[in-house]
Amino acid sequence: VSERALSLLPGSYKLWWDYLQFRSDVQSGGTVRGGDSVAPTGGPNPDQALASSSSHQAYRATVSAYERSLVRCNKNPRIWLSYISYVIRFDPTCNPTNVRRLFDRCLLALPATQHQKVWDEYLCWATCSMPPWLERSNVGRDMLGPVCSLLKKGKLYDAAGSDHDDVHDKAIPPETILRIVRRYVHSFDPSARELLADLCLQHERWGEGAVTLVSILNDAGYLSPRGTTRHEMW
Repeated sequence: VSERALSLLPGSYKLWWDYLQFRSDVQSGGTVRGGDSVAPTGGPNPDQALASSSSHQAYRATVSAYERSLVRCNKNPRIWLSYISYVIRFDPTCNPTNVRRLFDRCLLALPATQHQKVWDEYLCWATCSMPPWLERSNVGRDMLGPVCSLLKKGKLYDAAGSDHDDVHDKAIPPETILRIVRRYVHSFDPSARELLADLCLQHERWGEGAVTLVSILNDAGYLSPRGTTRHEMW
């Protein structure tokens, strides 16, 4: 019924949104990760078994629906972020490159005035933690984006029987995390240099971390999003 309605009104945001949410809700009851139908143990070719599984086909059909919606509604951040959160939870390959490319496409498609919401979700996914400015502002769960909401609920990687061990098999490389945060700092919000410095130290990039901290201390007008004093940074 939804497909017939969309064939008549392909530019209707409400129809697309209801249809995409329905498909996502149906998928949430499937077995995309960790299910018996995904990758049988001991099979001759696990990749072929994954591609031919019914759950993977349902995932691909939903991804196709999201892609078709973006042909007409590519300026709507709600659809983009819903698409990204769906891929994060249900991509059977658990490949972070798929998510990163979606975030990059989202930033290219949306106007700069809507980038803050996207960057909050991007950093939340990359660092697997809430951005410090969201923690300090005590934003309600209803006001958070879908990725931040999943993290808040502890369900960022909890889909259809998956657990964090599945994600660790293809974890986000440290260099990818740092490049995402560097891009945010240099092109969008220089006040996030403290976050970049912390990540550099966490991933043992001592030189870059020290240089970033020195640049913060040399900036007399810098205000820490976390409320950290200059003495604490020393």
